[in-house]
Amino acid sequence: MPVSNVLRLRRPTPDDLQALVDQIAPGELSYDELGATLAPDDRLPDGYFHHRSEIELGVGPDTFERARTALSEFAAHKGSGIVVSTAARVDTGVVVAVAAPLPVGHAIAACRIVQVIDEPDRYGFAYGTLTGHHPESGEELFLVEKKDDRVDFRLVAFSKPGHVLTKLAGPLAPILQERASKKYLHAMRDATKIS
Repeated sequence: MPVSNVLRLRRPTPDDLQALVDQIAPGELSYDELGATLAPDDRLPDGYFHHRSEIELGVGPDTFERARTALSEFAAHKGSGIVVSTAARVDTGVVVAVAAPLPVGHAIAACRIVQVIDEPDRYGFAYGTLTGHHPESGEELFLVEKKDDRVDFRLVAFSKPGHVLTKLAGPLAPILQERASKKYLHAMRDATKIS
């Protein structure tokens, strides 16, 4: 039973999340700075908590292809213990719902993919929060990039409280986001290793 539209006590299934997506799609974005995580000057909008992190995944075109496939299958999320809606796919305009474990219950978050990067040496996507269906307001970029044979996975995000529960959490929300980012990085590294 939901405690609110962004918090559930029991862990939702991918089908539960897909039902939410079907209910809310397309939904309105809860912020105005669409695509700002990909700004060429690397400047994020004022008034938000900013987050950037990166990890080296390995070297070579095979590593890049493994990372590209893993990211397209939401391996960063799933490897972090996050439940992802069943029909989630990486395509502009697609709404994705996720359930992230909390110390008590699960945070439910729905986002729309606002941009897909599909280039020979870069692959990824940015998604933005939907009004009333995410504990925060903002955007996050997940990007795999190959430079001089080195393959990196990068996260860029800006966010602020988007729900009364997040506002009440105060400084705990950025701490939880930092923890989630570390899990994303390690999940992608694990997903791209050669078995």
